[in-house]
Amino acid sequence: MGLPLDLTGLRFNRLVGVRRVGATLDRKAIWLFNCDCGNTHTAVAKDVKSGNTKSCGCLWPEVVQRFSKKVACVCQACGKPFKVKKSAIESKGLGAYCSRKCMAVGYSVRMKGNGNPNYRHGEAHTKEYKAEYEIRQRAIRLQADGIITRADIAKGLAEQKWRCFWCGVPIGKGRYHVDHILALSRGGDNTPRNMVLSCPSCNLQKYNKTVQEWYAEPTCRATRELDTLAELLTPERIAGSSEQSHQMAFAQWVALQGRHELPDLELMFAIPNGEERTPSVAARLKAQLVRRGVPDLFWSVPAGEFHGLYIEMKRPALRPRTPQGADGRSDEQQVMGAHLQAQGYAVVVAYDWLEAVAVVRWYHGLRRGF
Repeated sequence: MGLPLDLTGLRFNRLVGVRRVGATLDRKAIWLFNCDCGNTHTAVAKDVKSGNTKSCGCLWPEVVQRFSKKVACVCQACGKPFKVKKSAIESKGLGAYCSRKCMAVGYSVRMKGNGNPNYRHGEAHTKEYKAEYEIRQRAIRLQADGIITRADIAKGLAEQKWRCFWCGVPIGKGRYHVDHILALSRGGDNTPRNMVLSCPSCNLQKYNKTVQEWYAEPTCRATRELDTLAELLTPERIAGSSEQSHQMAFAQWVALQGRHELPDLELMFAIPNGEERTPSVAARLKAQLVRRGVPDLFWSVPAGEFHGLYIEMKRPALRPRTPQGADGRSDEQQVMGAHLQAQGYAVVVAYDWLEAVAVVRWYHGLRRGF
């Protein structure tokens, strides 16, 4: 058997060897150690060297606290100490209040005004905020560009002198609707230039119709003259970022100015073949020879070497950046355009209503020599 090791002055974790004091029945050496906490402790030397015994016992409370499932907290309402599971603090955010009663007391104080973490402006109950929120959500659902704020609504009310834009009846606070001149479902933008404030009756009766369609109804309750209204609803105000809004702006230019400048524009019409439809309506129109890829507008007047003019409207964002870039047309539109050109028709792509006006004037210039 080898000589026993001398542990005098050697440190093992928190224990420092002092002297050997005996042995166990199976001849294991027992030593006296000084602990860092100031106490003395006797332990088997083998257990101390292997790390099974690290202190006189003062390390145990720290180990328990380190691996305990509960954490000591102090209630923010009553100041009472209590313990909460770590998992509850991490997943549910508990640990601020010791009971539901204290939680109710704390929330009644903390959740008011600026103390509420969700507090923004304090105007969620107002008519203006509710109108802004509803319009914003509807614009997102219909993928319409732009945003209308409470400031825009307040400015519109002041400009209209708190009267309905269409019929002129007074509209008090909370008794008006935000009406889009070109409905969002028809491609209009959610911008202030496409917005007027009307009474609920006018807005519900107009629904998603255009101004011309609404005024053509015998039951239209609007009192403003259409000629006067046309001066306010200029193409610049109607045009937005969508293809439909620019086609509507071009139609407004035709109604206001184009027909006086070019009388033959009475023979121009739209071909509604690209709108969103239900499957049943699409099947019925397909049975009526409505084809995909046909351009949006057709001017049935010959000019120069052409039998007529087809205009395909596209939104400004699809304008090609280079002369060799894609023109934004689908494969069906390109094939149909090639067939129409082969039959002697002019086919032009316009990326806004001003380009459509320029195309019409160019085509009319060819007609002079016809």
